[in-house]
Amino acid sequence: MATHLGGCSLLAASLVCAVASAAPPALSQEPPKISHLEFNCDLDRCGRPEEYRRFLSLTDLWVGRVFSQEAVDRAVRNLEKTEFFDRVEPFVRRDRLGVSVTLDTVGAIVVRNVEIDADWTILESDVRRRLAYRLGERLKTDELEVERQRQSLLKFLSKRGYHGSEVDIDFDIRGHEATVRVTIEVGHFYRIEDLAIAGNDHVSSFWFQVYFFQPRRFGLSGLYLPETVEAAEDDLLERYHDMGFFDARIDTSARVDADARTVGLDIRVREGTRSHVVFEGNDAVGDHELHELITFREARNADPVEVERTAKILRAAYQSRGYHFATVKTHVVRAEASGSQALVFEIHEGPIARVEAIEFVGNKGFTDADLSEVVGPTTFNALAGRPGFALDDQLEADVAALTQHYVERGYLSASVDVAGVHARQDGEYLRVVYRVSEGPRTLIGDVLFRVGTLVVQV
Repeated sequence: MATHLGGCSLLAASLVCAVASAAPPALSQEPPKISHLEFNCDLDRCGRPEEYRRFLSLTDLWVGRVFSQEAVDRAVRNLEKTEFFDRVEPFVRRDRLGVSVTLDTVGAIVVRNVEIDADWTILESDVRRRLAYRLGERLKTDELEVERQRQSLLKFLSKRGYHGSEVDIDFDIRGHEATVRVTIEVGHFYRIEDLAIAGNDHVSSFWFQVYFFQPRRFGLSGLYLPETVEAAEDDLLERYHDMGFFDARIDTSARVDADARTVGLDIRVREGTRSHVVFEGNDAVGDHELHELITFREARNADPVEVERTAKILRAAYQSRGYHFATVKTHVVRAEASGSQALVFEIHEGPIARVEAIEFVGNKGFTDADLSEVVGPTTFNALAGRPGFALDDQLEADVAALTQHYVERGYLSASVDVAGVHARQDGEYLRVVYRVSEGPRTLIGDVLFRVGTLVVQV
């Protein structure tokens, strides 16, 4: 029995469309048109007319449409993107009425169900979240993908403290649908038997015992979970950082006794050099506030690069308070006897400086008022709540914004820089000068469209 779709017939999930007239076309220079369209789909869902129409609409092909290979290639890509098909093969041939197009498809296998057989201690929802198999999606059965899924679940179980677990994944495939079966044999908990610590000269072994055995972190005292061992290391490093050992490192390795279900931890500590942070010349900002800005804890080191990074942050903090000309110099003082060092930040604050004028030089295409709307710094106005501070980061952002402003308006070779920040009255008032090099302006005269090609005449 045939289902009629307009001028086409649906027979056994295949659509056959043909031009009604059998008379040969008159000689013409017009491009050929699609005279016959056939879409063969072996999916069960294609037996439903509404689903079949949906797939067919994705091809954007129909009888009577002007034929092009690009349109056929696009139809193949659109069908492949649905992931309902393993393969889409187009066949094109000329006939006396035009061009005949046939799309043969091989349906993909999709996941219909996921069954999980695991111990009650593992939540099924936790397992499902870590699986890449989703209902209605294309099934991937290659060995690499299956092994990747197994390892993901084994890693999850290990982090939960289950060691020696087994995971098996298999498939029940029927037609184009599959049931994924995941079987999990949960392993056993291991306990920490002992700690072997070396290199901890400034933190006693007592604190290592506290952090590695404390019940609040492990749920049960001394339970071995790799992720919580890492957390214990982080707690100990925080303790070292509080003491000024910013370069401290802790390396932990496990000695596993599978028969006894115990783990011994070998902990090697490299404390590094102890550093004391010293601020000099900071009258406007207190030591405590400046200590909050140092980056050594975050970076876990106090090398010269990180020291300079901190100095830049300190200077930016001063500028945000109006000290535009503040400087921060650094030097290191080493104590040979103790092996420690002092990281000294020498600060010259200078006066609070406020912007009283913003000027532009070299601008011809736009007025100072136009460009003032683009830049960030504003002149000081106490009544309006404008502090009038000039920050280096803001000045750099202004240069980029002004350059973009010019380029977007046709000045393709324009460049902008800060000519200077000039002070008067002992540095309390500032004049910010931006230097503009506009270059020629490129104007688009008209735009023409010729046979689908954009032609720009300048």
